[in-house]
Formats: sequence, C-alpha cells, structure tokens
Amino acid sequence: WPQALKQSNGTKAKIRTIMSAGFRHGIRYGFLPAHEGSNPIHYVRQTAETDKVPTILTKEEVWSIIARLREPAHTMAFLAAFTGLRISELLGLKWADIDFQGSKIDVRRAVVYGVVGKCKSKASKKPVALDPVLADALQHWRFEPPYNKPGNWIFASTKLNGTKPLNPGMLRRWHLKPAAKKAEVSGKVGWHTFRRTLASLFIADGVDIKTVQESLRHSTSTITLDLYLR
Repeated sequence: WPQALKQSNGTKAKIRTIMSAGFRHGIRYGFLPAHEGSNPIHYVRQTAETDKVPTILTKEEVWSIIARLREPAHTMAFLAAFTGLRISELLGLKWADIDFQGSKIDVRRAVVYGVVGKCKSKASKKPVALDPVLADALQHWRFEPPYNKPGNWIFASTKLNGTKPLNPGMLRRWHLKPAAKKAEVSGKVGWHTFRRTLASLFIADGVDIKTVQESLRHSTSTITLDLYLR
C-alpha cells in the first residue's frame, strides 16, 4: 500500500511509523492478540530516502538567480541563501523579530500552508546571525511595502491587506522558477534549494559538521550528516 500513495518517501515512512505505533497500542491494551507477527505493519517496508536528486547551486548560480528576482522574492531569496532559513520560517518573520542592533534574527514561528504555528524543533528557535549586508537589504525592503510596523509580517500579502504572509507556491511559480530559468540553472529549484546549497557549500569549503549543524539549526549533527553527506 505505500507504493499506492502519492506522497514522498519521507512522508510514507512517517505514515508507516504512526500506523505501527497504533497497532502496538492496540496489542498492548488487548484489542489485538499478543503474539509474534500480530502487528501487520511489521511486514511493511518503506524507505525514507528520496528518489529525487536535489539541485545544488554554485555560488555563481545563487547570485544569478537573486539578481533576476523582483521584490519581495529578491530579499526572500537573499535571506534564504545566506542564512539557511526555511521558507516556513521566512514567511513567519515579523519586523519585531529583526534585531538590527544585536545583529540577529529571532526565529519565533513558522507558517505552513497559511497556518501560523510553532517552529519545527527546539533547535529551530535558535537566533540566526544577521550579516550587515543582509541587514542593509532588509532595511531597504522595510520601506517598500506599507506594512513596516514591528507587528507586521516582513513578507506580507498586499492582496490580504497584510493580514497574512505571501503564498510560497505563488512565489516559487511566478518568481523563483522564471528567475532560475533565465539564469540557465538545470534541475528543479525551490526555496529549500538555497538551504541545501548553503549546507553543501559549507561542507565543500571544509567547515566542520558541528558548525554546519548549528548554522542550519538541526537538533543533532546526525540529521545534518543524513541529509547532506550521503
């Protein structure tokens, strides 16, 4: 049955794990017979590894894409490429989260499918260093839209009068993909491409894995190794 699902391998593996836990609880509380092999999910095999080959950009390609983007995608890509922030975290940023004096970005929330929620993990809440060049880019963007008060979304939707952040799918479809095409980048480019590229460039430059882990705000270095050093 996992092969019949349209989700990614990672999602299928998580579904399998949840279903297995459900059957284990059923066995524990007597809803199912307790004998070897009574958990049918035990026989279901599902890898979490992706079938897709991720696109890794060169430094030149990163700059080429950013140069071809209009606002607000330009500033978003700039931040994504040089901080490793996830798209959900970028959309969850408010101006109050930017500490220009302390040179840091406080990651307090994430926006997934338009729903404001918690960050992915405890490690994800760690502040992100704000480079002076990035700070300058944010200062310039702040006075472009009408929503520049501390409580406003940094990347607010003008169609929704600033009440919600922009739609990531729309940004990718109408901004990111055309820019990547003009930059003649081969392979699919999404918002996560910038995060993966940053990690790969760190590793290629000989940055130790602990530093890469902390920069990407992974819970453990094992996650970093599994994702980027296969």
